[in-house]
Amino acid sequence: MKADNTLIIVCKISTKFDSVDELKNSKSASARNLTSDLATLLAGEQFGDVSIKIGNRMIPVHKAILASRSTVFAAMFESMMLERITNVVTITDIKPAVVDEMLHYIYTDKVKNVNSLSFELYAAADMYDLQGLIALCRMHILANLSAGNVAETLIC
Repeated sequence: MKADNTLIIVCKISTKFDSVDELKNSKSASARNLTSDLATLLAGEQFGDVSIKIGNRMIPVHKAILASRSTVFAAMFESMMLERITNVVTITDIKPAVVDEMLHYIYTDKVKNVNSLSFELYAAADMYDLQGLIALCRMHILANLSAGNVAETLIC
């Protein structure tokens, strides 16, 4: 202690930072966990607050996730549309397999069956304003364009 009753404390502070690679790996693992967790949320029937109806089948889903990924779903749930009132979105003009794939994309940002569903998935993505899915389908269609299928592709 000094003569004027002040105390001076000197300390050394050290920090340890992970390497850039460790941080990248950690972020990558975290993203994989989030994707996996959201896929599990879709596959389970817990906590759904709205359902997608395809024929006789009801798929429990989550308004917040659908609305955050699609301006069309957001508009449904923000306005006094039937979907908001009934908590049921009825889809009649898209095949069930395509709806399943579209929902998988909404929840995980991944597509499992783009090879067999690219054109139908593109149309569904356009209908629900899923810009990332539109781009993914477009890239797949263009990557697989050939002299043998160009006419068929243009017709679709």
